[in-house]
Amino acid sequence: MQLTIEIKNELAFKLRDQAQLNGVDLGQYIAMLIQDKLPHSVEKTSSKQALSPEETHLFQKINYGFSESFWARFKELNTKRGENKLDEKERLELISLTDEMEKANVERIKALITLAQIRETDLESLMAELGILYGKDIQKD
Repeated sequence: MQLTIEIKNELAFKLRDQAQLNGVDLGQYIAMLIQDKLPHSVEKTSSKQALSPEETHLFQKINYGFSESFWARFKELNTKRGENKLDEKERLELISLTDEMEKANVERIKALITLAQIRETDLESLMAELGILYGKDIQKD
């Protein structure tokens, strides 16, 4: 079934950035978010507790995303790199952007590990529960 909704550009950009960080297309990411918010049963909905401040902080790290301008510049530089058209300044900028992404991913994984420990589960199970795809689950186009 196809559903069309109108959202503000700022939210659309955030959703797109998060989808890219999760390695899925925008439609899949939005569907995962909606699925996670739907109650599976009345009992499960009524038994949910609010997140602790520590969990809230961890989810902020897990859900961190880069701006639309960040991704646009990264794609532009990466395309130029693929065409062997980068000058030295651009090469250093691309390295810097890549370093930022790697640091953010390290922080994200650390936060996921901490959250898994708090919830007394393993990382793989937590990621599956949160709908975060990784490794063998990511399908290449």
